[in-house]
Amino acid sequence: MMLESIILALIAGKLKGGKFRNISGIYLKGWYLIFICFIIETLSVFLRLNTIGTLSNFLNKYYAYVNIVIYVIMMVLICLNIKYKGMVIILIGSFLNFAAILLNGGKMPVSQSALVNASMMHQLALFKHDLLLTHALITDKTKLFILSDIIPIPKPYPINKVISIGDIIIDIGIFVIIYSAMMIDKRKCKMVTFSYNMKNWEFGISELFFNETVVTYILIVYFVAI
Repeated sequence: MMLESIILALIAGKLKGGKFRNISGIYLKGWYLIFICFIIETLSVFLRLNTIGTLSNFLNKYYAYVNIVIYVIMMVLICLNIKYKGMVIILIGSFLNFAAILLNGGKMPVSQSALVNASMMHQLALFKHDLLLTHALITDKTKLFILSDIIPIPKPYPINKVISIGDIIIDIGIFVIIYSAMMIDKRKCKMVTFSYNMKNWEFGISELFFNETVVTYILIVYFVAI
């Protein structure tokens, strides 16, 4: 529910007089790490689905360790930026998800009944054919069941999905981050600006959807909530 949290935060912030451009006043330490992890995961999934033989077998066997390393990097990134409001909340949710992943062979357990209740039959078929690198169906041997993906969100909700308790906490954290950033006094935001002499308009170079801070927020939550 990452996207929903971001949209709600943007709406709430705007209604309270916040500014989209204020978000650019926050600098995330180590932001480049998220892009490195994104490339590693995307490339691994692509190679897993489009190759056969030794490479595919290697990814099947060892990707769980890669997933754990990616998660650790994400949590380090969160800790580097823990001073920002909402990061502690995201860290708590991330830790809950990480615990479930770590104790279950590097994959997040997912409830089969929750998938059915959410009408996610296509995803269930992928699980049964072992086509997912990051998730696995819950079995009798699954540990920390309560922290797994067990909460179905079915239709009429427009995007049916199955989420965990950790995901919900992370979503709260991302709402707090975006909302708090928008409410920062614009006089305190370090933005590069320029003036149009004829009409003396001032524009912020960094805009909402072209802002590396916003993109980084989105990717952080993508990894820790996946």
